[in-house]
Amino acid sequence: MRYKTSLLLVFYVLTIAHAAQASSLLVRAIVSKRQVVAQEALVLTLKSYSMDEVSWMEVKMADLQDFYVEELPIGPQNTSQTETLNGQEYKTMVWGEYLLFPLVAGHLTIPSLPFHGVMVVKDDAVDPFEAYLHGGTAQYKEVRVSAQSPAVVLDVNPLPTPPADFSGGVGRFKMSARLDSSRVVTGQEAVLRVVVEGCGNLNMLQSPVVHFPKVFTPSDVKRRDSTRVTRWGVEGRVVYDFGISPRYAGNFGIAGAQFVYYDTDSSRYVRLVSDSFNISVLKGDGPSMSGDIHDIRTTLSESGLQVSSFFFSIRHWLLLVSFLLLTLAAYYCIRYQKARRADVAGRRQRQAKKESDKRLVRAQQLMDEGCESLFYEEVLHALWGFAADRLRISPSELSRERIADALRTHSVDESVISMVIDVINHCELSHYAPGSAADNMLSCYLEARQAIEAIEVGSI
Repeated sequence: MRYKTSLLLVFYVLTIAHAAQASSLLVRAIVSKRQVVAQEALVLTLKSYSMDEVSWMEVKMADLQDFYVEELPIGPQNTSQTETLNGQEYKTMVWGEYLLFPLVAGHLTIPSLPFHGVMVVKDDAVDPFEAYLHGGTAQYKEVRVSAQSPAVVLDVNPLPTPPADFSGGVGRFKMSARLDSSRVVTGQEAVLRVVVEGCGNLNMLQSPVVHFPKVFTPSDVKRRDSTRVTRWGVEGRVVYDFGISPRYAGNFGIAGAQFVYYDTDSSRYVRLVSDSFNISVLKGDGPSMSGDIHDIRTTLSESGLQVSSFFFSIRHWLLLVSFLLLTLAAYYCIRYQKARRADVAGRRQRQAKKESDKRLVRAQQLMDEGCESLFYEEVLHALWGFAADRLRISPSELSRERIADALRTHSVDESVISMVIDVINHCELSHYAPGSAADNMLSCYLEARQAIEAIEVGSI
């Protein structure tokens, strides 16, 4: 079935009143086809119609999930034109064009699109004499305008049941193929180049199908696109390079490449088949096999003796011992990591300084903000928490005496122990002591950091 091209015109009228006259703006969304098949190209044109000049217009394109979208260049030749619609003459301008490929079948909707711009309108309220003094320009002014186009519904038919080797191509295409050399040696790569040209969804094609004899080892297909976006679809050529390396010597045939696409002109699937090729493979310097089956060897080769002699050699034992040592090292490393993770108190001891630094940073922020009560709470939490974690003292046993005993256990000097206890006392008393709050907080902050450093050094 063939689909006739038609235009679907949708518009919205916005009237802008100015004193004794009104100017009208019409917005149209124009689709080149309202009935297509899946992946068939169509053009969406965004156009304005107005009585007055539209100096600027912006259209916000919707995110069309069911379409593959390519923006078409408008070019500098896009200027205001005059067009008659329903017996009324309008000034028209194209503000955007898009090439759409519907990805699924069904009733697909292009949603309402917002238009925002500036229109130059005549202002009759201006005194004619004043307008004359300004060269006539004072009779016009710029007015912001907005419009919303209605949604557009497209009827997208599904493709007929495709052949198993369908390439996904929809449009009009042709194909050619060329083998770069008809004589190669074993291990040398030959390249079969297949070129697909035409117009349609070129950027969504799968590679043509080529069946090579099993004596060839194929490499990954290399693809190169040379295309451009036009109003009729993506136009140009796609080059596919099939690399093949022969493993055997002999003469072989390569069947022609096949490419199946859906032709939008004839509304049917078309199978393109290229020429077939003959290739002569000569035996190279490297190891290769002929097409015949070799006799079964009944004697041990020299390389087999070399492999057998490796076992129980000095190198064999060295590799075996190295493997065992690495296995033991990995085992003890895993056990060590598990023990560290299980030691909760040890982990808290290692992270004590880091946690106290976080609290002191927070305390400094509170000091800068003047939050005196919260500041002292944060400093005391830092001191008591660091002492408990670093010296491994449980919260139920935490006291000044317990901290002093723990420091003596680590052979810390009595002067340092006294300094730490004095700092704790000073910070607790400063919370409620009279005097300059700023001076008390700064003194307490510096002494707390000094005490934490002393405990850190003394408990190493």
